[in-house]
Amino acid sequence: MIRVYQRTNQVLEPLPFPEDGVLPPRTVWIDMLEPSPEEERRVEHALEIDAPTREEMQEIELSNRLYREGAAIYLTANVINASDTDDAETTAVTFIRTSKALVTLRYADPLSFRSFSIRAMRQPGLCAGVDMTMVSIIEAVVNRSADVLERVGLRLDELSKRVFIARTKVQAGKRRKKEEDEDVDLEDALKTLGRLTDQTALVRECLMSFGRLLTYYNQVLMEEKANKDLRLRSKSLHRDVVSLTEHADSLAHKSNFLLDATLGLINIQQTNIIKIFSVAATVFLPPTLIASIYGMNYQFMPELDWAYGYPFSLGLMVLSAIIPFWYFKHRGWL
Repeated sequence: MIRVYQRTNQVLEPLPFPEDGVLPPRTVWIDMLEPSPEEERRVEHALEIDAPTREEMQEIELSNRLYREGAAIYLTANVINASDTDDAETTAVTFIRTSKALVTLRYADPLSFRSFSIRAMRQPGLCAGVDMTMVSIIEAVVNRSADVLERVGLRLDELSKRVFIARTKVQAGKRRKKEEDEDVDLEDALKTLGRLTDQTALVRECLMSFGRLLTYYNQVLMEEKANKDLRLRSKSLHRDVVSLTEHADSLAHKSNFLLDATLGLINIQQTNIIKIFSVAATVFLPPTLIASIYGMNYQFMPELDWAYGYPFSLGLMVLSAIIPFWYFKHRGWL
């Protein structure tokens, strides 16, 4: 699908691509979303460019992502897509800056592009020219990335409080503080943490690719001695990208810390379970010993002829179990 945007009363107006291939005189932006080979050829012929293939857009070498061919500049970066779902991913988007119009080539429909196109049709002056339109689109992508990082940060804070929360209990008339999980499923916390870590990594990948794009683009603007306001806006946008990348790094470190902490808590839970079995085995060891002694088949055992021998042995076994249990309880091992 190809959509042509022309400036009308300082805002963008969407139009279908003309059948004769002649662009309207005030065309600013041509958006190609999953174009067919025929549609791609029509745009290439109208602007005298050679659009990269989908496979070429996926390559990671800078020479294949940031380059110039004639008067056109080709800039490819990764944009996060479907960030609100479990199927979040990054998709490559190519910006082709020509003297006639800006061309965007993409094979997904991120929310940042949809929201920008709506804003551009309502907000005057947002797309004053080809370069200003490209900078505005990049700003929309960066703002969307910032929103995702903000949401990830809030969820990490919430998860951290849930994992490390403590509550006070009163037991046997004595005040005692005990650290324990409160309505926290650590397995579910691990799954949530994994999704948040993936989203952070995707946003970081997106920001790093746009950081390289803006570095190259700023050099082009400097060489061309472009408008000062445009250069300042582009440099400010690059600083924002660097700052958000650092923020993504800090969130990644926090995610790793929470991952280690959650795994440690799971290990503590498993250790407590093993401790309960160990204490139970120790508590029942003395009664087992007493029962084994009185179960030996010796001819001369004084208790065998004693009328109270059976209840005496039962009481002795119960007492031998209560004493270790009381000792473990007193030491706080239970």
